[in-house]
Amino acid sequence: MNVTKEVLRSSITSMMHQASRDGDLEKLKQELEELYVDYPEEDARKQALCHRDHWGLTPLHYAVKYNHLEVVRMLVEKGADANVRGKKGARPIHYFTCFNRGSDASILQYLISCEADINALDDNNFSPLHFACSKGNFKVVQILTQCDGIKIEAEDRLRNTPLHCACSYGDIVVVDTILDCAANLLAENEAGFTPLHVACSQGHEELLNHLLTIVENRFGFAKLASVLEMKNKEGQGLLHLAVLASHYNITKNLLERGCDVESPMEGNDTVLHIAAVSCNTEMIELILRFMSFKVLDKPNDKGRTALHYAARFGKHKIVSLFLKRGANINCRDNNQASPIIMASGKSGNAKTVQMMMRQEADILMTDREDCTALHVATKENNLEAVQMLLTSEQRKEMINMKNKDSNTCLHVACAHGYEDIANLLMEKGADVKSRNYNNETPLHLAAYYGQNDVVDNIIDIDNSTINDNDSNGNSPLHMAAESGNFDVIKYLLKSGASINDKTPLV
Repeated sequence: MNVTKEVLRSSITSMMHQASRDGDLEKLKQELEELYVDYPEEDARKQALCHRDHWGLTPLHYAVKYNHLEVVRMLVEKGADANVRGKKGARPIHYFTCFNRGSDASILQYLISCEADINALDDNNFSPLHFACSKGNFKVVQILTQCDGIKIEAEDRLRNTPLHCACSYGDIVVVDTILDCAANLLAENEAGFTPLHVACSQGHEELLNHLLTIVENRFGFAKLASVLEMKNKEGQGLLHLAVLASHYNITKNLLERGCDVESPMEGNDTVLHIAAVSCNTEMIELILRFMSFKVLDKPNDKGRTALHYAARFGKHKIVSLFLKRGANINCRDNNQASPIIMASGKSGNAKTVQMMMRQEADILMTDREDCTALHVATKENNLEAVQMLLTSEQRKEMINMKNKDSNTCLHVACAHGYEDIANLLMEKGADVKSRNYNNETPLHLAAYYGQNDVVDNIIDIDNSTINDNDSNGNSPLHMAAESGNFDVIKYLLKSGASINDKTPLV
């Protein structure tokens, strides 16, 4: 190996890249002359001209990217390959179609005249036409589509055609140019999206309306009705996508064109389920105008109605709207959870909980685990919801209700160490002597899990359970010893815990 030549070539090509990037013809000529001296053989020179720098690009890539026509000519005339691959398999023609929107297309025309492959694919199977369409580059699209042999239906790795890319960008002129070449408006990509789905999800209102009008004019109303209901692989139609992205005007247009407002997507979610989470009341009111009353309480595969989701995510205005329209406030999902149970499980939902209580939601209802809304709020440390629920006239009945493990809300709060909630529950009448399925009191659980402050508070309020035994004969002191909570052990002993019944350290 000739080390001197390798160093020289590295130096020359590095400076050649810079000159090509800057459009410095004189500097480039100088570098090429040195290259000729060092590499008199044509093949060696071509290899040097195609040298890729640290970024994986050749001098020709830079000249094309930065729109230096004369530099491009010089490099090609000196032997640079018009189809040389660079970073991620991209060729110079890819770089022009990607980076030169709105510039003079002379370089593109020159590359084509030098037999640059107009259908070349990079590592993602993107063709020059894919790039031009994704950038809304009308001039380039126009030139490419006029070339013999252009592949209008070329697919990238995700099976997107150039028309998918054009609809993603949203330029109607570019889209029409592709359609004039007989591009398939209903081609599906890997996810089952047609170009219409893409335009819809991107919020291109004018373009989508234009495309739907084309379908109707070319194929008639029956075909339009079919297209309106076409779904991707997740069962999402145009209407679902519009609502998911909160595109009000598109949603309105689709509904007025006859989209089936009750059509479910995957999981049997309707657009109302989607809107309950992601939209405002204006969108909800729009959807409800086109929806029959019975759909308001239609459950998805999880048994949840739109009200469940609005409640879960604290959309109190939407909850109020649903209830005014007659939604069942006490409906249950597959886990037997009611909307107020779901609302209670997430912080920041106190206003929703309050509003549902005013609408007479049943706060004594339990889910599959026999948990009330108060259990769920306690478990999730949702102090505001706990406070709201404890304002109910049914507080006394609710506060000591037990779940499947026979734990009261106080058991739950003590086990997790939620001091503020535990204090509030005790203040409102929670029974510190209540026993679960293992005959454990709240103090047993607080001691076992090392919740020092909670142990302290329970004993200050009522120390009558300090020596109570569970079904296994364990006192709170035994529980603290078993789990190695020495601070709790010290406090219990200081507070009068007995060590005479069963040795805690055995």
